[in-house]
Amino acid sequence: MEPRYTPDQFAVLLQRFIENRYSREDLLLLTELIDEQAYHGLAMELIEGTLRTIDAEAGEIAPDVLERLRSKLPQIQEAAQGKGASFRKGSTIFRRMRWVAAAVILLVAGTAAYFLLQPKQPAGPATPTIANVKAPEKNRAMIMLENGKTIYLDQANNGELAAMGAVKLEKLANGQIRYSGKAADIAYHTLINPRGSQPIDMTLSDGSRVWLNAGSSITYPIAFVAGQHRKVQMTGEAYFEVAHDAARPFYVSHNGMDIQVLGTHFNVNAYDNESAYKVTLLEGSVKVLKAQKQLLLEPGEQAQVNQTLALERNADLEQVMAWKNGTTYFTNADLGVVLRELERWYDIKAEVKGSLGNKRFYLDAPRSASLQDVLQSILDDNRLRYTYDAGKRMLTVYP
Repeated sequence: MEPRYTPDQFAVLLQRFIENRYSREDLLLLTELIDEQAYHGLAMELIEGTLRTIDAEAGEIAPDVLERLRSKLPQIQEAAQGKGASFRKGSTIFRRMRWVAAAVILLVAGTAAYFLLQPKQPAGPATPTIANVKAPEKNRAMIMLENGKTIYLDQANNGELAAMGAVKLEKLANGQIRYSGKAADIAYHTLINPRGSQPIDMTLSDGSRVWLNAGSSITYPIAFVAGQHRKVQMTGEAYFEVAHDAARPFYVSHNGMDIQVLGTHFNVNAYDNESAYKVTLLEGSVKVLKAQKQLLLEPGEQAQVNQTLALERNADLEQVMAWKNGTTYFTNADLGVVLRELERWYDIKAEVKGSLGNKRFYLDAPRSASLQDVLQSILDDNRLRYTYDAGKRMLTVYP
């Protein structure tokens, strides 16, 4: 059957659609014509021509977008011509297949038009090659003794670091530090693990173990005195495996929040620049207390603490324990939360210029990955631009 419109007339009609200046009548006619076999080849030629025009603007369009559009053309052409289908021509399914093909053709043309006809945006900061900011390769923690002396663990040899009467402080071959012995009187040390430092693993005098994340600190007795509660104070993030002692409950405190423990495994995220402190129980039982209120946690539950106490019954344990298990892991997270974690781990500063709306982010990377690799994963994949000032160690993200 001869086409009802000349190729030039059809081209004008399709071009109106591509340039987003069609009327309702134009669109109705176009959807009717493009479903006719006589116009399929011409539609393909016009769409390919549009893509070639876009290609001339490739500096404005990601190459993968062009590639995805081009990769659809053979598939669209086959669908439009009915190749590979065993449907009878008069069947409802066949007619629907032709309409699907027509819709896809219009979609590709519309997508091409969107990229081609968008007004040029003012040039923003280009994504640079990030300075080679490596992940921390060693622990840079330090211990402040009660007498004011500071022991820098990365500079200290393995073996005994200090003796306080009958209490001994040692650095083991695996980098762990350990207290042993008993004391009649309370004396305190503070372990500080700065930003840009591998986690530090410490064993307290009662056998309890504490892992301290980057940007965190903990103050504790060098030995727990008989007949008194075991109490420590912390900031930042720590994972505890508390030795059971029914006669002496173990307390972790920070800024008006107290955690009461008998013997259990739990994680405390108490960075002051986060919206809430989070106590997550993995094993045993803990009680979280804040302003005359309390929550008793069971394994897998999380207390979220700010002005009030809230209970999350199904905590994301993979995300909670990622830092200790050697990964940086986020799912459905606010970018601010992700960037604050990167600040602590890579010892940088980060800021966002502009609004991201309700955009959420996902990240699963080994903690050994460089900053550049992490940014390529979370920012490049979301088409966000960023700059990095190596002198100021400042990362700036632009929506």
